[in-house]
Amino acid sequence: MIFRDHPSPLANFLLRLEQAPDALQEAVVAQLKPLIKEDRLQKMEQVLSRRTQALTVLIENVYQPQNASAVLRTAEAIGLQSVYIVEKDHRYDVSPQVVMGADKWLDLHYAPGEDTCADNTLAHYALLRQRGYRIAATCWTDDAVPIQELDLSTPLALAFGTELTGLSRTAIEAADIRTYIPMYGFTQSFNISVAAALCLHYLRPEMERRHPRLLPLKPQTYRRVLVQWMAASLRLGEDLLKPYFQHPDLPILS
Repeated sequence: MIFRDHPSPLANFLLRLEQAPDALQEAVVAQLKPLIKEDRLQKMEQVLSRRTQALTVLIENVYQPQNASAVLRTAEAIGLQSVYIVEKDHRYDVSPQVVMGADKWLDLHYAPGEDTCADNTLAHYALLRQRGYRIAATCWTDDAVPIQELDLSTPLALAFGTELTGLSRTAIEAADIRTYIPMYGFTQSFNISVAAALCLHYLRPEMERRHPRLLPLKPQTYRRVLVQWMAASLRLGEDLLKPYFQHPDLPILS
C-alpha cells in the first residue's frame, strides 16, 4: 500500500482505521474474513505474527529500478512492514521482475514533494522520530560505528542513499547516529541492495534476541494490515470497504 502526503481514499481509510476503536476494527476484519480462502488467511496471519515495525528502512533518491526493487523484496522477506521513500531527482520506480510482488505486502511511505531532496529527507526524519524511531545513517564517517554496535533497545530506521554518492550530507548530519558494515578487502563499498540485505539480515534476529518484546506489531496495526491484505486479495476488496469510509467512529487525520 502506498501512503503519500495526499493519500488515496483507501489509504486514507486504512490510516484512520488503525486509530479507530477496537470494535470497529474487529467489525471490518469480520466483514472480509469469510471471503478469504482458509489457507490464504492462515498464511496471512502466520506472516503477520512475525511482522515488525521496530526496524525500518529509509531510501533516499535511489534511481535504479533493480536496486529499488531489491531493497523492497529484502525488506518484505525479512519481515519489515514499512519502508520510507525519498524521491526528488530520481523517481522511485519498481521493477516487477525483481520485486516479485513484495511491494504489495508493504507500507510504502513517500515523503511529501518539497522543493529539495534535503527537505524531503528532513520531513521523513521528523515523521520517523514522531513515531519513535532512532535514525542510523549508513555511511563512512569518522564517528560511524559498526552495525554490530548499534543500540537496538528502541525502534531503528536505517537510511540508505543513492548508488553513486550515498546519502546526502543533510541525511548524514541530521541522523541520530552513523553506522557502517565492516569490510576487509580492497573494495570499500557495497551495492545499496546488498548493503540493505546484509544490515537487515543481521539486525532483525539480533533485535529479536536482545529485545523480543519490541518486535511484534501493535494489535491496532495488526488488524489494519490484515484488512489491507485481505482487501488487496479480493477483486472487489476496496468496494467492500467503501461503506466504512465515512463511519462516524473513524478519527479525522490531523
